[in-house]
Amino acid sequence: MFRAEFATRLRPHLPALVLITLISIFALCGIREVPFHPDESTQLFTSADFDLWLSHPMAAGWRPGNDDDLRQRYRLLDAPLTHFVLGLGRAVTRQPALPVDWDWSLSWEENALAGALPSEALLTAGRAAVTLLLPLTLMLLYLIGLSLGGRRVGLLSILFFGLNPLILLHARRAMAEGVLLFGITFTLWALLNASRYRAVWLGIAIGLAMNAKQSALALLPTLALPTHLSRRSLLWLHQTILGLLITVVLSILLNPVFWPHPVPAMRSAVRLRTELARRQSADIARLTPDALLDSPSKRLIALLGNLFVVPPQFAEVGNYQAETATAVANYLAQPLHTWGRGLVGGAFFLTLTLIGMGRAARETWEGRATFWVSRATQKVVWLWVATTLQGGALILMISLPWQRYVIPLLPMVALWQAYALHPAINKQP
Repeated sequence: MFRAEFATRLRPHLPALVLITLISIFALCGIREVPFHPDESTQLFTSADFDLWLSHPMAAGWRPGNDDDLRQRYRLLDAPLTHFVLGLGRAVTRQPALPVDWDWSLSWEENALAGALPSEALLTAGRAAVTLLLPLTLMLLYLIGLSLGGRRVGLLSILFFGLNPLILLHARRAMAEGVLLFGITFTLWALLNASRYRAVWLGIAIGLAMNAKQSALALLPTLALPTHLSRRSLLWLHQTILGLLITVVLSILLNPVFWPHPVPAMRSAVRLRTELARRQSADIARLTPDALLDSPSKRLIALLGNLFVVPPQFAEVGNYQAETATAVANYLAQPLHTWGRGLVGGAFFLTLTLIGMGRAARETWEGRATFWVSRATQKVVWLWVATTLQGGALILMISLPWQRYVIPLLPMVALWQAYALHPAINKQP
């Protein structure tokens, strides 16, 4: 009887499960085709922290006067979760961490001779570990779309997200973007879908997203969004504090670099991050001054261009274009890797996104009389808030025209595009 009931409840969602499976298989089977990025070497180098975290985490702690040590610098600069995901992938496949970091001042051949170019087995293990998060991300996205507008919205969300050329590139490399996308989508699910233990789920989700990449800090204020706007203020405060506490505790557990000397270590992290951002901006201003995003209007144009128009960007600088040219050409020969990009496709998908956001705004205005008790209306408002927070942070903070910085917005964009094609909130399919 239980099996029959389970099968009956599962049957309507079989198309989504099949679609998630097909997209995930396609993504996994093609990870070797993805052109190499030197930052993958850095991530596989720092994934050694996973072994240290399991055996002797205090050894990863900050030490005064040691900020010139490469591993300590990376622990202070980078969010740690990707290192652990890659480390887990290495542990399962019994691959050692890369012993040498990539040196951008050396040639490709010099880095290879130094041992900074990962073997095919190690690179595949790292990429597979990140790509295996994609089916989980797609499932969460389907559940969000399902709650926003029914199965059609859920299915369209899977398609718009899973087949996006930016996802097929950036979410399959042994880098932070695939882990970040999971964390962002998990956060959206907890914000919109979780009703029981919502503060717990949201605290965990934001903690994971922030520790995948610091840009997810923009979503931290969503901890203060109530489950129901009619709840008492005391309960709302309790839930907010609980979620924040879980986020902080999770961040502490994942960052042993701050355990021995938290305050001076945090000061060093802020200093190193500020110096890195200043140096990157100075390099852009010196080498390609027109590309520096030195005003909010330029940042908005670059954000929209990278989200919808610019082809997949394989590298941020041209140091090794000759060495990756063949891999890039082979990758671009696959039509799914470039579909929908360019002015025509970009204009279509930007319009679709704006229609979805506009429809949500209009329906919220029309249903404002019942807003305080309408859970469906509140969900689209919370999605609006999350999109505004993340997009606004990128426009205000990011002065570099690099495509991978817009990655946190892709789950929201896919949901808005799907929402544009469904009936009004009060006409559930």
